Amino acid sequence: MLQLTPDEPRLLDTVFYHCDHDSGVTSLAPSPGGRWLASASWDMGIKLWDMTCMECSRTYTSAHSDVVWKVVFSTDPNVFLSCSKDGKVQSWDIRLSKPATVLGCCGLCGPTTLDWQPLSASCYVVGMVSGDVAVRDLRRPDRDVLELKASQRPLHRILFCPDTPSLLAICADDAVVRVADVTKAEDHIIYTSEEHTDFVRGLCWSGGEGSNGLLSSAWDGRVLQHSVGLSSEACHGDGKGPANKAALVA
Repeated sequence: MLQLTPDEPRLLDTVFYHCDHDSGVTSLAPSPGGRWLASASWDMGIKLWDMTCMECSRTYTSAHSDVVWKVVFSTDPNVFLSCSKDGKVQSWDIRLSKPATVLGCCGLCGPTTLDWQPLSASCYVVGMVSGDVAVRDLRRPDRDVLELKASQRPLHRILFCPDTPSLLAICADDAVVRVADVTKAEDHIIYTSEEHTDFVRGLCWSGGEGSNGLLSSAWDGRVLQHSVGLSSEACHGDGKGPANKAALVA
């Protein structure tokens, strides 16, 4: 784990380092309040770290029957979700002796990523190999609240905006950054940027005046800053619109 140095914000300090997984780490997720950190891996396991002492508190060996792609905490610091190449999405309550509950199996569509909607006690989203996004509610596990087609490629990451929880940033196995409004009845994609020249791998929301700031990183070695406005029409991040545009950061 790294942190920015207080005197030189361009430098990083190592907070702690552990090598406990038996294969590559695929996902890290801090809990609300920062007490816990969940880690997922190609070893099919999930580990729970106590950040007050920087030690592994629990190990869920064979949490799934294949690679665990993603973990994310809910708004409850004791509950997190996981998705795996085995096709399952699971909920974990760390207070229980048998913590895992299967929320659903995506079959051939295959979950690749997920996120929890900020401020919601029950809503989360799942990204699929098919390029689809499914909005789900724990109170209605038998059906999706919303389905939308985000890409023709497998989705890599989806991320809700903490300041505007209706906005969902999406990147797939392509060079496109997309933002969807999950409250719209149709035409969900409100922002698209094709400024990257290789696969987009990272997304991070940042604050901004009058709009929602979004950072993206890609295999082209660049970090771009996107200004995403709540527009009723789809906009492209080509610098042609004042509310929706992309700019080079690094």
